[in-house]
Amino acid sequence: MKKMNIFDRMTTGFYSSEFFRRMFVNELAAQDTQSMQLISKLLPDNCYTPFTSYSLSPTIIAHIINEIILLKRATIVEFGSGVSTLIIARLISLHNLDAKLYSVDHDTDWHHSLGNTLMAEDIHRNVELICSDIIPVSGCEDQSDNWYSKEVLDAQLPGGVDLVIVDGPTHSVGALSRYHAVPYLKDR
Repeated sequence: MKKMNIFDRMTTGFYSSEFFRRMFVNELAAQDTQSMQLISKLLPDNCYTPFTSYSLSPTIIAHIINEIILLKRATIVEFGSGVSTLIIARLISLHNLDAKLYSVDHDTDWHHSLGNTLMAEDIHRNVELICSDIIPVSGCEDQSDNWYSKEVLDAQLPGGVDLVIVDGPTHSVGALSRYHAVPYLKDR
């Protein structure tokens, strides 16, 4: 079969699934590159924070920043702490926003490290780190279904929420591990 250039494909209507996959991946990479340029000013100055496969993509973080700035989101709850926590904290601090970030995670060591970074960067004032154990969800038939302790969350989260970011817990704690944020926060 003769190899077709893009013009030939457009005129014949022949596109392979591989062509679309590459086109889609390239578009996402371009969006992430552009978004990373925008959000890089909000990364910590004096320390490295891992940007891992668990991290939100730069494009998603840029979208969250737009939400906070343009729609004046003041009470932000984040499930799963990380680089997004630091970026949002820096955004709130640099723009002197009347906003507070509540960041929930289950890893005590990670929260301690993140808290130290927030303090070192002097962006801790509008952030409350909440460390909650992962426990079985009551009323769920699936024994692998776990989520953060509702008792811990009830004691530390505000009554009303303007923006929710669900990036935790990891799927390793249960197939529906992130779904439980919806029924928990639906009335907030």
